[in-house]
Amino acid sequence: MLLAAGLAGCAAQPQQAAGLSRDTRSENYCVQFAGTGTGQYDQALLLDCRREEYTAAARVRGMQLPKDVDAGCAATASMGDPVRFFSWSRFALCAERLAPPPDEP
Repeated sequence: MLLAAGLAGCAAQPQQAAGLSRDTRSENYCVQFAGTGTGQYDQALLLDCRREEYTAAARVRGMQLPKDVDAGCAATASMGDPVRFFSWSRFALCAERLAPPPDEP
């Protein structure tokens, strides 16, 4: 009986998406990009990468992308590791190239 009550409680909780957000994976990308392989990283390179990522993310946040374009560009931006890395810069380049033109007012 307790098991059933526990399972019912779990079912009532909202499900969260598995994995890290794109923003967190973008930070991981910059740390990896700026890394020297010694546990240290080039701080100037890290800051430049983060600035480029923030700018690219801002460019695409308002875009209405079809799901297939979003998924394809996300695969490109993940660089083969959809769990740890995501590059907003790569995503933006892909989305800007493949997205349908916006409707004219």
